[in-house]
Amino acid sequence: MMKWLVVMMCFFYAVNARGSVDFCDGSRGEISCPIGQTIFVYTAFYGRNNPGTCPGSNTQYNCQANGGDDYVKNACTGQNSCYLSSFDDILGDPCRGTTKYMHVDFECL
Repeated sequence: MMKWLVVMMCFFYAVNARGSVDFCDGSRGEISCPIGQTIFVYTAFYGRNNPGTCPGSNTQYNCQANGGDDYVKNACTGQNSCYLSSFDDILGDPCRGTTKYMHVDFECL
């Protein structure tokens, strides 16, 4: 019984902490908070600035689409959960031929 209690306490701490998530291009991602809390997006980035995130065709490491931050903030801030997908379709392709990703820094409040 004590082991279960410790695991549950760690889980709730992790959920309520500020965090970040990466969604590889072409995937569908969800950000969600516990019941009674909402998402607050600090920053969001769509493009590529880290060679280790989302392996693939990575010819450029410094590209960013305009509007990624606004797109995620409008879709997610104040919501209990939100889905993000098809980033090229929405934000355009800032670096053709390069695997991109959406990076989101958020917190459940």
